[in-house]
Amino acid sequence: MGLERLREYQQFENINDLRATIDIYLNNPALNTNTRRVLEYITACATRYTGACTLLRQTIADKLHISKATVARALMTLRQENMIETHPTRKKSQRGGSGANIIQILPCETPVETPHDTPLQSFEDAKTIDIGHIQGDRAASVNYFSLSNNYLDTLQDTPISVQQEQTLLKNLAAVNQESGLSPDNLNVIGLFSTSVSEAEKMIQIILRAKACVSQELDCSILLEDTQKSIHITLLKIYKNLKTKAIKNQDNYAFITFMNLFKTIHEEAVTATRYKNLNQMTAWLNQ
Repeated sequence: MGLERLREYQQFENINDLRATIDIYLNNPALNTNTRRVLEYITACATRYTGACTLLRQTIADKLHISKATVARALMTLRQENMIETHPTRKKSQRGGSGANIIQILPCETPVETPHDTPLQSFEDAKTIDIGHIQGDRAASVNYFSLSNNYLDTLQDTPISVQQEQTLLKNLAAVNQESGLSPDNLNVIGLFSTSVSEAEKMIQIILRAKACVSQELDCSILLEDTQKSIHITLLKIYKNLKTKAIKNQDNYAFITFMNLFKTIHEEAVTATRYKNLNQMTAWLNQ
């Protein structure tokens, strides 16, 4: 199937309409974390044809490091919430089975306002935007044209959802104490993340990498003994993400932390061997 066929399934006039709709969908409480991640990935793939793409479930699972069953449940939830429709590209009766489905992002049932719908303000009516509460580079990353159904669509007020995101990111260390990561490391993640879901994703990448290494090497790795190494690795990852063209950023971070925990384990084994050797030497010299 030629990708040009996807134009038949386009539901949005421009990328701003698509992003505005996705902003509303991501605030739906019926979506769990994995479902939101699946929706975000579909959106990233559907930007060329503004709301339509063709994907295999296995591809989504591989990219997000989740199971195929989890992807299936996420797609079912998105269909039930009337956020997407899926269209098979090949009849199952044909030889070879069904191919990748066309995934079509549907417009929000509630009309979505976009920047070009906002009436122009006169100079006298214009108000200064107060972004003093946004620190560092975040001020430049705030998109005042990303609309949601819970805040004004003008430049007069800071969007409520942005305030909520910034508050949660600022207090990431306080609300993620059970993760096992130090407050310093959580603060670094919060500083370099543009959303709570992005921050949570990085936390899960670290924990999943640790669990995989522990299972692979049949060893126990304590996070409290590795906080400094994690801190340095986080800074290196964020530096490379900002300065290099890394296609799969999640996979890059996961592999980097896998290598870190393997190195930590190898160093611990080597240190134990030297300690035992020194003890044996001291015992023989008595």
